[in-house]
Amino acid sequence: MTEEETLANLIKLSRKLGERANHYVILGEGNTSARIDDKSFWVKASGVSLDGIDSDSFVKVSFEKVLQMLEWENIGDEEIKQGLKEDTLSSVGGR
Repeated sequence: MTEEETLANLIKLSRKLGERANHYVILGEGNTSARIDDKSFWVKASGVSLDGIDSDSFVKVSFEKVLQMLEWENIGDEEIKQGLKEDTLSSVGGR
C-alpha cells in the first residue's frame, strides 16, 4: 500500500469512528494513527475532530526518532514538545 493509500484509509476509518451517530467517541475526539512503512507513521494532530478530519489533520512522524526519546533521562514537558516537533517528518498547518 502506498503512503497516500494509507493516509486515505486512515481518514476513512477516522471519520467512521468520529461519526456522532455511532457513539464510538465523545464529541468526535480521540486519536488515530497508521504505519506508513518501517520508518514512519501518520498520527492525528491534537485538537482535530475525527468526524471532519482530512489529510491536513495528520502528521508524519519518524519511529526511530520518537523511540530514541524513550531513552532520555530527566526531561520535562518543554523537552518532550521540542523532541516531538523535531521528530515530525511532515506537517500541515503548523501542527
